[in-house]
Amino acid sequence: LQTNKLPLRDRDGKVTGVIGTYEDITDRKRAEKELRLTQFSVEHASGAVEWIDSQARIVYVNQAECLALGRSREEILSLTIHDIDPHFSKETWQTFWNELKTRGSMTFETQHQSKQGRTFPVEVNATFLEFDGQEYCFAFVSDITERRRAERELRLTKFSLENASVGVFWMDPEARFVYVN
Repeated sequence: LQTNKLPLRDRDGKVTGVIGTYEDITDRKRAEKELRLTQFSVEHASGAVEWIDSQARIVYVNQAECLALGRSREEILSLTIHDIDPHFSKETWQTFWNELKTRGSMTFETQHQSKQGRTFPVEVNATFLEFDGQEYCFAFVSDITERRRAERELRLTKFSLENASVGVFWMDPEARFVYVN
């Protein structure tokens, strides 16, 4: 409960009682706790989170994005998406923004560049959101460097097996051929 109390005074200024109000703030306290938990979760998520406005300005990043880009939050918030993604020119951004607005959400691969100049592949799950009269791109960004490495190794293994000078086969537990080069 939240209470407010004021002294009730007579004409001489003597306190003769108390005027008070009270309000049940259980729901407000619960909502505040949920908001703090949401903010904490986003800030400490293992994946990068970005909020970008319609002009490609970065308006929020979590700690994971700061670490991935090797920059402070303040530094990133002074940048646009063009500064961290070499594939998003101003013209490309406007086309992307219009498509995101139309579709509502998109998943795609692109690249990000750290402050140190390292470029790395990322998968972006972007969602168009409108909040308090403003439009945003809310994006989860995942570094897919390891996935790309594993895909290359798998392609190389498949190529090697297909071009081996000897026969290679795999069989399942029931002695059926699963793979033959």
